[in-house]
Amino acid sequence: MMINARLFIMLLSERFDVTEYGRELKTEELSLPVFYEQGMKIKNGQICIARTQELPASTDVECLFICIGSRPTRTLNQRLGKLLFIDRRNLDILTLFNAVQDICNTITNWMLKMHTLTAENASIEKFVSASIPVFENCITITDYNLRVLVNCEMTEASGQKKIIIDRQFDRIPDGVIPSFQNDFTHNIMRREPFLYKGQRENPQGENYCINLYHGDNYIGTCTLWEKLRPFRESDFLLFQKFASFIQRILSSSVREPDIVSIKTVFCDLLQCFPVSSSALNNAMSMVQMNMDCQKVSFGSWYCAVIRSANREKTLPEQYLCTTLESLLPRCSALSFDGFLVCCCMAAKGETFEDTIYGTLKSYLKDMNFKAGISYPFTDFYDARYYYLQARAMLETGESTLPDHYIYTCQDCILPYMMRHCAGEFPPDLMLPPGLKNLLAKENGIDYWHTLQKYLDNECNASRTAQELYLHRTSLQSRLDKIKSYVSLDTPEERLYLRICINLYDSIIKKTKKESAQNT
Repeated sequence: MMINARLFIMLLSERFDVTEYGRELKTEELSLPVFYEQGMKIKNGQICIARTQELPASTDVECLFICIGSRPTRTLNQRLGKLLFIDRRNLDILTLFNAVQDICNTITNWMLKMHTLTAENASIEKFVSASIPVFENCITITDYNLRVLVNCEMTEASGQKKIIIDRQFDRIPDGVIPSFQNDFTHNIMRREPFLYKGQRENPQGENYCINLYHGDNYIGTCTLWEKLRPFRESDFLLFQKFASFIQRILSSSVREPDIVSIKTVFCDLLQCFPVSSSALNNAMSMVQMNMDCQKVSFGSWYCAVIRSANREKTLPEQYLCTTLESLLPRCSALSFDGFLVCCCMAAKGETFEDTIYGTLKSYLKDMNFKAGISYPFTDFYDARYYYLQARAMLETGESTLPDHYIYTCQDCILPYMMRHCAGEFPPDLMLPPGLKNLLAKENGIDYWHTLQKYLDNECNASRTAQELYLHRTSLQSRLDKIKSYVSLDTPEERLYLRICINLYDSIIKKTKKESAQNT
């Protein structure tokens, strides 16, 4: 059984003070160690143990030399390929050989056991039980619903601490999740292994977590707890190998439609891919499981579209998506069409301002980002429409409210409607001739402003006269003049005029000002 070269060097460095020399090995795997004797034939991937003075002058074979004694010379380093020097006095070569062989035997025996269990279609519990002596720490395996499949605990007897399978765990009702799982549910979509600082179950140590996938679908998590001893560098590489065995088991034991996440559904809907009701229901069941643990009920979804105010800057998209998922409640974030797109939920009883707006606003300001936010929605099949709405709010807000960092529909929907109501026509063609003439009339009286205030006050003459500091008779004189240009008789006519006034103030006047500046 071959052993990974990088892993072997990590394990050896945990026992001895190792100095590495020479080039990197082209072969990734090593065979069991041998004592090197002068003139012996060396195979590729061989681990050769020798005293420095007995090393060959040179070799072209891809092997690993481990030596003790005097420090190797520079010339020798360059001729032998990969060389490890053990800097430890009074270390005899037999003790070194036994230590190297022990490392190789431990890993190869463990790997053989894991492959044997795979061939036997053994339970996950047997894989964990066989791996406890290797990791000397607690292991927890959860499925795609965050239900715990296998859990370990640390016990103490006669002053000795050890790790065992938690045999009492099967008495806990199905679906109950250990509290530490609640702390990192926002990380369940992370693709890369990550260290997670426990807040409840493991407050003094860290957890090393690896999320498992079948294709693009999340199927579970393997977690190693730093309880009995601190993590070593080799633990991470070994646990990744362990996770690959668990991934095969979980991949073969679940049907693909049962392992669809809400993030997968959201991504498919954004791309206009068909999503079946069963796939959406299964994804929502994962969300429901998480919310049940937090003791909250379904509320409303919001879509947010984010981009950097500095358009030339390249963003670390995966890192930013992970950060957003950790900041916002029940959030799925992904990169789509040049934007960072988030879909997050404000639970029933939670307000948008408290759960999403406040958190996102401060984050955007710190990062110099801009974001558009959609109206709330409950039908997840409408997610793409609300993505387009959030994107429209972002693009509208950047031009109308350039000093802001976050643009809601409440702030930007009217400017958006004004900008698009003219269709293919220039905006000033939407104004009726009488309104244009009233705008152009110059005799010291601002009829335009008077009309605007009168409409804003729902045609209440008394209130309008007060705001304009006019006598009622003077206001009536102005209104008579205005009515000679435009009609105020019906609600439809008054609504049309209000739209035209807003269109002029938000689009036409601004366009004319920019044109004058350019000329």
